[in-house]
Amino acid sequence: MFAGCWTAGLVLAAAGPARGQDAAGALAVLAARAEAPPVLDGRLDDPVWAAAVAVTNFTQVLPNEGDAPSERTEVRFAFDARHLYVGIRCFDREPDRIVARELQRDAFGDDARPFPTDDQVTLVLDPFRRGREGFLFGVNPLGAQADGRIENVSRTRPEWDGLWDARATRDEHGWTAELVIPFSTLSFDPRGEAWGVNVERVIRRRDETVRWATPLRSRETDSVAGIAQLRGLAGLEQGRGFEFRPYAAVTYRSEAEGEHGWEFRPGFDASYLITPALTATVTVNTDFAEADVDARVVNLTRFPVFFPEKREFFLRDAPYFAFGGIDYNPYPLFTRTIGLSADGKPVDILAGAKLTGRLGGTTIGVLNVQQEAYDDVPSRNLTVARVATEVLGESSAGLLLTHGDPFTAGDNTLLGADFNFLTTRLAGERSLESHAWIMGTDSDRAGGQDYALGANVYWPNLPWDLYTYFGQVGEDFDPGLGFVERAGIREYIGDYAYRWQLNARWAQRLDFVVAPYFVTDLDNVIETEDHALPRLRWVGPAGDILAATLRFRREQFEEPFEIWPDVTIPGGDYRFPSYRAEFEGASSRAVVPLAAFEAGDFYDGHFRAYELGADWRPSRHVLLGASGEMNEIRLPHGSFNTRLASARLNLALNPRVSWNTLVQYDNASDTFGLNTRVRWTLRPGTDFYLVFNQGWAVDPGTRLRSLNSDATLKGTLTWRF
Repeated sequence: MFAGCWTAGLVLAAAGPARGQDAAGALAVLAARAEAPPVLDGRLDDPVWAAAVAVTNFTQVLPNEGDAPSERTEVRFAFDARHLYVGIRCFDREPDRIVARELQRDAFGDDARPFPTDDQVTLVLDPFRRGREGFLFGVNPLGAQADGRIENVSRTRPEWDGLWDARATRDEHGWTAELVIPFSTLSFDPRGEAWGVNVERVIRRRDETVRWATPLRSRETDSVAGIAQLRGLAGLEQGRGFEFRPYAAVTYRSEAEGEHGWEFRPGFDASYLITPALTATVTVNTDFAEADVDARVVNLTRFPVFFPEKREFFLRDAPYFAFGGIDYNPYPLFTRTIGLSADGKPVDILAGAKLTGRLGGTTIGVLNVQQEAYDDVPSRNLTVARVATEVLGESSAGLLLTHGDPFTAGDNTLLGADFNFLTTRLAGERSLESHAWIMGTDSDRAGGQDYALGANVYWPNLPWDLYTYFGQVGEDFDPGLGFVERAGIREYIGDYAYRWQLNARWAQRLDFVVAPYFVTDLDNVIETEDHALPRLRWVGPAGDILAATLRFRREQFEEPFEIWPDVTIPGGDYRFPSYRAEFEGASSRAVVPLAAFEAGDFYDGHFRAYELGADWRPSRHVLLGASGEMNEIRLPHGSFNTRLASARLNLALNPRVSWNTLVQYDNASDTFGLNTRVRWTLRPGTDFYLVFNQGWAVDPGTRLRSLNSDATLKGTLTWRF
């Protein structure tokens, strides 16, 4: 059987003009059927790997697009009825210089790429071969894992966690890895025998990226457009499609007022695959003890601060609820409004249900949650429904409905429509993306009806990266399950960048950015301007970054606002320029420093801002990080300093056992906060957590006074049938 697979693979590879192409010129590889599964140890010495065809024709994307890689890479695919197996061999002539420092799961960078500090390999799968959505899996030389759900062709949601496993090892030839991905983790059509696939490798010390399919700088790592094919996947089994995930948490709480006590909270999530692409999920007595804490912010604006969602239940299927390309203001669906009070305190979710997935060319997202009563707010039923259907090839159009207000006893309804245009087939493999949307709300809290609308255009093709946006938000526009930073405005945003890819000894690249930003009221009177004119960004050969920005701001308002206790800024028309310089060390280094300085006018006074920080990885088991920010504000109405500091200690015994601790302080609240969390993954889907939170207030005389504290032990199991 293995010999037959090997022969078929050679025929497939020889059918096109280059190894790994089919007769039509499309990149493809045949997966080998495994009579016996490989032993998951990171070593490619199992018989199945000798029988599998090796993908070897990688091409450099960075730093020199189109060049041959500096090191050879081989990737093999095999499968049985229930699992996909991936074997990776990363040759390296200097194995002692392989960069591998991260042991924790889901270490993503700000650009949603896995393991920004390490050598790594990323696998992209598009099981339906639609070129619209898929899955991303990453592994580094230590066997640490990262995964995410890909939406809108090339946007990864790192919040998605699949049940899969990986191991890696290093030897005198470089490093190797094995991935085992259960088919029950993925959505796919069992009748299809070919999936979309791509593989990318990063050699961190050279800042080199090589890719199998679409090796273009204009295509992101996670793009599923025009990728290769993984063939021969016949006889796959998803099981019955039922997943049961019970959990139990025991918590001890101590309040500042002296109250304390124990709480036992059992619950479960259950899901069922109605079709290979449509999933129903139920949650009962939902618990979020393991969710990350928010990073503290000192707010010196007139507007509320946006904090991202971090709770797994809401993040898991978030792509199905995405609307209009909106990721900030006005946000029609912001799930942090569910299960949290207006002042950020947890509110119990009694039960919830979701229906997410796809029927033919239509994606569906339905969410219904019953929230428990709190304070003067009765128990609320909150509903979201989102549908989008394919049009014009890669584009879509859809509707969004939300109903319910989690903060009051009143009613709230939002209805929106959007059109999302996308093409990745322009000349030279270029892309163009555009979104247009309109929404209306009927809100008891706002006292009536109003609407918001907007559109954007994005050209993400190097050397040009161009973005333009216009939006309007009515005075009484009030999404009950959303977020609005400011209403009664028109907003104009531009972000126009040009990149010189130099690949010289003194610089890898230079970026030149112009970013204008205007906000007017509905009569077109300027309220805010905030322009980067311009921003220059130098990236060194190793990845160090030095940036300088000239910034011009304007604020015009009538009502005074209190920016700091006993410091009020009167209404007026304020124009204030400033300049900023910053440096960030290359992520591949053991010590990554960060420093920034900004100074200039501030309303009718002056300010200076300092930021210092560093991450130190003395070994693969330890990450030490510290950062601090200070603003010196000097105004005619009063002067003050703001301070914000944090310290982080992450310990990892191996990729399955971690202990992370974060301490934060700000002088706006004059409190310290400690969050420490131990996570042990016994096997994929079976996790145990020990979480402790403690707050302290700084009393006069710099004495610390204990505030609320809690300690939680939580266990989660997963059974699939």
